[in-house]
Amino acid sequence: MKRFTILLLTLATLFGAVGADADTSGLSRWLYSIAEKMPHSAAPGETREQYLERLSGMTKAVAVAMKPYANGQGWTTTELGLTVLEVWNAETLFDQRIHAGLDHPKWTQDSGRAKCMGQIHISVLVPQDQWEKTVGTDEGATQLCADATARVLVAQARNCGVWAGQRADRNKVAKVFAAYASGGACVPTERDYARADKWNSFIARRPDRSPLPGYRRAYPQEIPADILSSARGIASEIGKYPEIVPGFKRTEHGQDGRVYVSLVEKHAEGKLGVSVFLEEPHAGR
Repeated sequence: MKRFTILLLTLATLFGAVGADADTSGLSRWLYSIAEKMPHSAAPGETREQYLERLSGMTKAVAVAMKPYANGQGWTTTELGLTVLEVWNAETLFDQRIHAGLDHPKWTQDSGRAKCMGQIHISVLVPQDQWEKTVGTDEGATQLCADATARVLVAQARNCGVWAGQRADRNKVAKVFAAYASGGACVPTERDYARADKWNSFIARRPDRSPLPGYRRAYPQEIPADILSSARGIASEIGKYPEIVPGFKRTEHGQDGRVYVSLVEKHAEGKLGVSVFLEEPHAGR
């Protein structure tokens, strides 16, 4: 039982509770910590407590919207999640009135053609019947808005040639911001670069950052059974052999052909655990 506890402690430390929501709880908490630091527009009658509760629901929705993209084929869920959050903030300042689908005294929302926190327009990616359901502060509408925003952002990243097999960085994110705002033109303006600089300052603190160049931390659901078994084996040997110390690593190819590294690290309260990292050939670091 000890070997399982060590590994589960490691995963919980990095990404939150292990289980059905292991791939979203850690990310949503991190996004919430970032969102708290972003400027926001105060709607009449909304208290600070109500705002923070709504912000928590928003960041949870963004984290869940990242799940379809946790396949290692493009940006990490952390990078994309922060991009969605930055778009929401830049477009609406998290204003409760826009979130609820109400009229705003100053912002016309593209004369009514844009909806929800992502200021989404009707398109092939977001048909009218879906578009109409993206407004509202309830969980369902907020989730639909997050899903739609992520879908459009990924489509624009692909359109700009900065998605497949790549990691996000300042220049790539600026291109996506430009394409999102213009409907497809991947030529950043000073405003897009300013937003990308803000994104870059936050992403430097991302929870999936890796001490191994060219690798990122693997989320629990990404780790193949054979690699997980191998990592558990290493965890069970900690303290038994002198070579199993922080920095010890084992590199293996999974049955999916991807390269994984199991690394012994110090985690909470100085405890040792095994983390699994996934190679990203086009990390571009």
